Amino acid sequence: MAPVFGADIEKLKLEENREALIRLLSTRKTSKKLKIMKALTDLLPDVKIVEAVKPLFYDEDRSVRIAAMTMLSDSYTPELDKDLKILLSEGTLAEKIEMLRMFTDKPEIFRDNVSALLAIAVADRSEPVKIEALKIAAAFREKGLREIMIPGLGHRNHSVRKTTLAAIGSLGDERDVDMIVGLLIDSHPEVRAAARDVLGNMKSDRAKSAYSNSRLTILAKKMRESCLTRQEALQEIARHKLTEARGLAERSVHDRYKTVRIQAVKTIGELGTIESLHALKEALNDKYWDVRLEAVIALERFMFRESLEVLKTALEDRNSNVRARASRAVQSISERLERFK
Repeated sequence: MAPVFGADIEKLKLEENREALIRLLSTRKTSKKLKIMKALTDLLPDVKIVEAVKPLFYDEDRSVRIAAMTMLSDSYTPELDKDLKILLSEGTLAEKIEMLRMFTDKPEIFRDNVSALLAIAVADRSEPVKIEALKIAAAFREKGLREIMIPGLGHRNHSVRKTTLAAIGSLGDERDVDMIVGLLIDSHPEVRAAARDVLGNMKSDRAKSAYSNSRLTILAKKMRESCLTRQEALQEIARHKLTEARGLAERSVHDRYKTVRIQAVKTIGELGTIESLHALKEALNDKYWDVRLEAVIALERFMFRESLEVLKTALEDRNSNVRARASRAVQSISERLERFK
């Protein structure tokens, strides 16, 4: 039976004639399609309607695509995940933002499946999408997104760093205290203020200690001063084994000055905590060979099996000095681990 395009949509709605309304969705007129979708919304939930509207996620008109997403949000089931993931990956900026706001408007519907969907949005290249997703992650307190959120602390956009801080801080995970401390020396004042706020709001004893530690505050201030002052602050951290300031050293692995980066790596080696392996791994990618060499020397001081995995990169370094020292470090660590078996 051919669709009757002149049919009274309101009449079909009152008659609850789902089949006729669904047939009318084949129209190419956007305004009519939107009216039909509005009529069908009042007849939900209905499996046939859901199946009929799903293809409209890919309609050529953006307003129809957004209307389809909004319409089916109340009838959300895990079966829709595949389509939602495609839209979050390939949709326009407006569509992605609109979909993320659906999660906020109807948290009780999406709560069980939000992690997988937000993971796509948090990794999005667009900063507005990333920021919106991080805000939602903070509201949901999604612990499953922790590893995906962490790179946002080093993002070039200060708004992304600030929003990531709030999202990670909402989890209250003690493992993140040192990373948050590192942001006390961020280049942007809003991020530094956010780091202080997050530390102050966390219930962890270590976070409270970091927040109230005047020595740490002084060191953080020094880390925003001259190149020489930053080096001296890092030396002080190493000399006194100030593990609570580890985050400042880790953050300094990305300092603009090579001499500060070298001292940061040396300091991390002195502190010798396994949590800093990620910073040394990043230092092994530094453009200067002497920074990479110091990272190898620091790793050699870590008697951790995980150090061997990180050193694999240095064994293939383009500089012969780094390769040679990495080979020695691997042998030394392996022998020590063998003795302590």
